[in-house]
Amino acid sequence: MTRLRADDDGLTLVEIIVTVVIGGLFLGLLGALFANGLIAQQQATARDRATGYANVLGASLGSSLRNATSDVTVSADGQAVVAKVVTGEGDWECRAWLVGPDGSVHYAAVAKELAPLSMEHADGWRKIITGKERDDGTVEGVIGRLADADGDGRRDAFAQNGRTLSIGLRIRVGDIEVAVTNGVTAQGALGEESGSCS
Repeated sequence: MTRLRADDDGLTLVEIIVTVVIGGLFLGLLGALFANGLIAQQQATARDRATGYANVLGASLGSSLRNATSDVTVSADGQAVVAKVVTGEGDWECRAWLVGPDGSVHYAAVAKELAPLSMEHADGWRKIITGKERDDGTVEGVIGRLADADGDGRRDAFAQNGRTLSIGLRIRVGDIEVAVTNGVTAQGALGEESGSCS
């Protein structure tokens, strides 16, 4: 049996320091990779949510406004639109969308018997996108992208030229923004049906 020499009895201080430093670098690298993965996951989730909002809002506005009659009205501030929409049964109903100052989008649909649809009671409408104002004063949710035609300091979400409606929205979730830009021409037609939505 060989006997250990006195200098092989354990680790020296230098060996311990080198081991701790290398282990610390390795753990720091793992921590950075983990943090980057979490950030990438949060951004992907925000992008998916913003894209989902854009798809729902774009489909809702596009299909309804294509089936609208010439009775389409954009509010004076460009933040709301009300349309008389032809339904599948050959009847009609009023549908409206309102982009709130906090980035929320409200939607309402009422049968022709309940028309006209009042913008003053939008607080009772269904909220399809919830927005919020951030601490830095920016809005998370939906905001307009079109030119500020009325000079109120908010970019317009909707603009109208005859039967053609321009839609310009920016949807912000976290640090991700998705644009919804579209032009829709009201193509619905009814017989001599009377009544108005606005």
